[in-house]
Amino acid sequence: KLYDPRTGQTVWSDNPALAILDFLTNTEYGLGESRGNNIDTSSFITAANICDELVSGNKRYTVNGSFLTSDNPVDILADLKRCMAGQLWYSQGKWRVKAGVYVAPTMELTEDDLRSGLQVSTRDSRRDSGNTVKGIFRGPESGYNDTEYPPVSSDVFVEEDNNFENVIDYSLRFTNTAKEAQRLAIIALERARLQTTITATFGIRAFNLQIGDVVRITNERFGYNEKTFEVIDWSFGLGEDLAFKVDLALREIVPDVFDSELNDNISQLALESVNLPDPFTNFT
Repeated sequence: KLYDPRTGQTVWSDNPALAILDFLTNTEYGLGESRGNNIDTSSFITAANICDELVSGNKRYTVNGSFLTSDNPVDILADLKRCMAGQLWYSQGKWRVKAGVYVAPTMELTEDDLRSGLQVSTRDSRRDSGNTVKGIFRGPESGYNDTEYPPVSSDVFVEEDNNFENVIDYSLRFTNTAKEAQRLAIIALERARLQTTITATFGIRAFNLQIGDVVRITNERFGYNEKTFEVIDWSFGLGEDLAFKVDLALREIVPDVFDSELNDNISQLALESVNLPDPFTNFT
C-alpha cells in the first residue's frame, strides 16, 4: 500500500512514482525523509499522473517486484527509476522526480544568456553508448526468476559503430513482463544514442530552470537552431564579478525518444536541428 498525494489516501498501487515516494519517506525500510519538508510533492503528483497514462491500453509505467532491506538504498532507487525511465534528484532541500516523457521546452537560451563559452561533447565513450540493450526481468513469464528479456538492437546503430556490437546492461528487476522490459530498453537505447552534452554558465534567466526541464539552444557558432536539450545538472552561485550565475549541464533530447517503437532514425532526428556548413565545400 502506497500513500498517494493526489488523493491523500494509502491504498494498493503499482505506480513507480508513488513507490519511490514511499521508499524516500518510510521510516522502517526507507530513508525516512519528511514528506512535508523534504519532498517536492508537485513533482511526484505530475510523475504519478504520467505513469498512470494509458499507452496502447496499458499504464505507461508500472512497478512490480521486491527488494531486501539489506540492499543498498542507492541501488533500490536506481532500479525504481528504471521502471519508469525516470529521474530522481535532490535539490534546494527537496527530493524531486520526473517520469520518462518528453515535455515541451520551457525557454530558449541564446548567446545573450551565456556568461561563459560552451563546452560541447558530441560523443560518449564506447562503454556508455551502446547499440544493443540486454538485461533481466522477473515475473510470471519467468516463474519469478531472473530471466533475460529478448535483446533490443538497431541495425542502423550497429552500422554506425562499424558493425561492432556494443551491449548496454539494462536489468529491470521491478519489471515483470518481457514486453514492458523491451519497451523500457528501447527508451534506454535511444537516449544513449543522443550523446551531445553541453556545459556552460548562463545568466539569471536560467535560474527558473530545474533538472528535467527541456530548453531550446540557439547558437550560430555551433549550428544550433532551437536544438532541444534536457537539463541534467543545475547549480547557482556568484561569479567573480559577484553577478548571479547559473551553471547548467544539458544533454540533447528529441520528442520521439519515448516512442514505444524502436526508431532507427533517432540519430538523424538529433542532427536535423544542427545547421553547420559542409566541411568539404570550398569557401572563397
